[in-house]
Amino acid sequence: MTRVCRLTPAGRGAIAVVEVTGADAVRLVDSWFGGAHPLTTAPINAIRFGSWRRPHADTPGEELVAVRTATDRVEVHCHGGVAAAAAIVASLVSDGAVETKPSPASLADELQDALANAPTERVAGVLLDQVNGSLDAALRSLISLLDAGDATQAGALIDDLLSRERLGRRLTQPWRIVIAGAPNVGKSSLVNALVGFDRAIVYDLPGTTRDVVTATTAVSGWPVTLADTAGVRATDNVIEAAGVELARATLRSADIVVVVREAAAFASPEALELRDSLLAEATVNAAVIEVASKADLNPRSDSIPSEVIATDAPNGIGVDRLLATIERAIGVGDPPHGVAVIVGRWRYERLRSIRRHLLDGEIATAAAAAPALLAPELL
Repeated sequence: MTRVCRLTPAGRGAIAVVEVTGADAVRLVDSWFGGAHPLTTAPINAIRFGSWRRPHADTPGEELVAVRTATDRVEVHCHGGVAAAAAIVASLVSDGAVETKPSPASLADELQDALANAPTERVAGVLLDQVNGSLDAALRSLISLLDAGDATQAGALIDDLLSRERLGRRLTQPWRIVIAGAPNVGKSSLVNALVGFDRAIVYDLPGTTRDVVTATTAVSGWPVTLADTAGVRATDNVIEAAGVELARATLRSADIVVVVREAAAFASPEALELRDSLLAEATVNAAVIEVASKADLNPRSDSIPSEVIATDAPNGIGVDRLLATIERAIGVGDPPHGVAVIVGRWRYERLRSIRRHLLDGEIATAAAAAPALLAPELL
């Protein structure tokens, strides 16, 4: 496999560096690099000037520098603007290369990367504490306690770190909210109302949404991805059936499931059967919110249970209540300033493994496993 990776940070700069690695790296770069001599004959670390274009192309290409830094690795140095590096990556990907991201060299680098990519100010505030040393200090304290054989204090520290897992897991990945229901019940209108613009297709015809349409927004400062799924119903249409199956599969990864039923048929046997079918796909840890859509068309508003959110999405009715309910379902708040929050899902798994070793009296095994927590993310 040939991999292509932009090594320099995203954004504008004087120079951008794109690295290409793999057994076929030199050949792939040579197919685009227009230099006086091919890279295949260049000595290791010899600088070659040229342009980036297909051989015999009529238009001049981006002028740049290419260096074969190993037999299976090439660095391409180009203009630091966004477009030049993106074009190089895209052209290599079109020839079969796989785009990857650079691996962080340390925990500090990993945290800096996470902070640089923080989608909201609230997330950035938590990550800033970790960048400033809160996480590093907690992990080093844990390692010291285990090395000293203090299983009691080490276990208490692990339990404290694990208590903020719901927050920590979402510092680098948004909460996933899936909007599900029968066709044409107003799911897309609800998504549009929540994000504040027309992200999803809205048309008065069942089966309009046949894929999972996502939109990213924030609820009270926490990042969320809203997934508008295809309406679930029995169908002979192959494309629509694929959308229905994708909708069910999407439910299995949801943190929060919003089940939408039309208010006028909220308690019908068909609506109740579909609701139960949808919830059977969700995990036991997923929060469930029930919505009665198109409430303006329901002549009997008293037929909707009080815990169900009645909405008229195009007119914004019930949207604020739904947002407040989503915030409660997210269920996290800002930790006290300076408190350590674990970043990286794999660290939570390792912490649980260390905790099990302690409970089994295997403190030496636990101590041996702990230093890896200070390593950068396992890729």
